[in-house]
Amino acid sequence: MDRSLDPKDMLRTLSIGRLGFGALGLLAPRRSARMLLGTQAGPWAGFAVRAWAAREIAVAMATLHELERDEPNPRVLELNAFVDGVDAVAAVISRGMPFRSRVATLGAAAAAVAVAVQAVREMQDA
Repeated sequence: MDRSLDPKDMLRTLSIGRLGFGALGLLAPRRSARMLLGTQAGPWAGFAVRAWAAREIAVAMATLHELERDEPNPRVLELNAFVDGVDAVAAVISRGMPFRSRVATLGAAAAAVAVAVQAVREMQDA
């Protein structure tokens, strides 16, 4: 029995998660900032979270749109790996970010990069 996931399903699942986190960030930006940054979330954090949330929603919508096509544009799908790679690097180099937030962000972003890269490779090999 083949237990591998369909690459489109992998990216679809990643995109649904992005939509959820993006919606949370838009609807409750200060609360989302406190969850990520703890007590270090300053007054600017709501703006930063809204910008991040809009990016998450835009990437998710573009990905879901491409997945409906017979031959999705791999460059659009690779946006997932790019934005999550930037998040991973930012988590490593950000000073003052609480350790648990840094680890959680790095872990989630690195896992999302791996999923996106694997899915795009499998779709290109098919």
